[in-house]
Amino acid sequence: MLGNDWIYLGLFSAFILLLLIIGFVTNVVLPLKEEAQYIKMEMNRSIGGEYRYWKRKLKQLYISYIPVYRAFYFKKHR
Repeated sequence: MLGNDWIYLGLFSAFILLLLIIGFVTNVVLPLKEEAQYIKMEMNRSIGGEYRYWKRKLKQLYISYIPVYRAFYFKKHR
């Protein structure tokens, strides 16, 4: 009986882990990918100063998705 409890606990833990991974992908990875794709499209259509603007926006986007570095970067650049 004790062995079955460990199996059920393992299956439940795997299910919870799968839900967390799916939640992370839908809330973090997909919006980052879509926003980066939009900015890259704008970079391809722009020239000169506008290109530099979009390049800076892309850099800020990537940095904003790095949780540890985000606090130090934005505190320093404000």
